Amino acid sequence: MNIERIKKSLPLSLGLVALLISVIVFFNIVRNHWTFTVDDSYITFRYARNWAEGFGPVFNRGESPTEGYTTFLWMSVMTLPYLLKVDALEFVKWIGVVFTLATMLLIFLFVLQLTSQFNILWRYISAGAAVLVMSLFGANALHAVAGMETPLFTFLLITFFYILTLYVWQPTPLKIGWLTLVSLLLGLTRPEGNLVALVGLAAALVLIAQDERKQFAKRVALFYFLPGALYFAWRMMYYGALLPLPFYVKVLARVIRRFAGCVGLFEICRRANWITDPHRCSGIAARAYSVIARRPFTPYLFSLSQTHHGL
Repeated sequence: MNIERIKKSLPLSLGLVALLISVIVFFNIVRNHWTFTVDDSYITFRYARNWAEGFGPVFNRGESPTEGYTTFLWMSVMTLPYLLKVDALEFVKWIGVVFTLATMLLIFLFVLQLTSQFNILWRYISAGAAVLVMSLFGANALHAVAGMETPLFTFLLITFFYILTLYVWQPTPLKIGWLTLVSLLLGLTRPEGNLVALVGLAAALVLIAQDERKQFAKRVALFYFLPGALYFAWRMMYYGALLPLPFYVKVLARVIRRFAGCVGLFEICRRANWITDPHRCSGIAARAYSVIARRPFTPYLFSLSQTHHGL
């Protein structure tokens, strides 16, 4: 009798022990990184503080709004410590820890679902091992206290895939509601969250039964696309820009730097008469490659044109 009871409780006990060890390991790493804060988080702090104090989500009070953040949901969460009059940095670090712990628990439950065809002992061993591996990865603890939106985004990402899996297995209206809500929150946390949501929702549309698709599409349009479009329209009217400033700075700047030599190339061609002289046109393509793909050669070409053409 006792042996049977032990056998039945052993898988759950092993899982709980794995969770406990994982939490202890996680907090030990967190303790070593507690003072670490990413400098970019202070940008979001400033937007949140100004919003909480009645100036709107702006970086500089009294100036035209500029969107210098890419995480509306996290910025909204960060208004709470300013409204509650508590230390914002400590608050955000603890919120990051809570979201990371919630993610660990969610992964434990998710693995149990994914291994539902396995022996119950191996299911709990697999789930416990997954959480333990996550806790041993020091970057998770580092991001938990860094002040950025990474813990929230990770939690929403795992939640999205968990609900998506359950919905594809057994579609219900309640699961659609939760799926669309998490999809919206993903997009409000990080712009690339919309890409994850769109791919996941499209996959669900293909995988579910045909008679479920119409209802699924309606709910996604109503609870994901419509609120997302309203938010996008608001931020365009408020900030006056199609995309957040960090996108232009980080993404478009790379493109501009890649073709930075083109203006100089055109000027070289104009001064050296390479454009108007048909005998010299054949060398433009080769010189263009040198300028664009090997930008250090630009000063050399310019000096060469000065030497041979008296510029």
